[in-house]
Amino acid sequence: MALTDAFGNGGAGSLPDGAEVEILAWRPRGPSGARYQVVSTHDGLEGWVSADHLRAPAALGRPSPEPTPVPAADPPRKFGRRR
Repeated sequence: MALTDAFGNGGAGSLPDGAEVEILAWRPRGPSGARYQVVSTHDGLEGWVSADHLRAPAALGRPSPEPTPVPAADPPRKFGRRR
């Protein structure tokens, strides 16, 4: 994905497809669609991209819940009794 400067001029660098970015700002551009200022979370490369180049991250799987601990077995003697 090619990055541009704030005026739409190329040469600001490029990011591989699927690179994770943080959105810093956006600008409406009428019929040509919105543009977003992004920064790469991997290497800090910053620039502007069209909305067509952005997509939501892949759904993260929910971590499996911790197993419920098994209650400790009752001691063989009643509470308060001595052996």
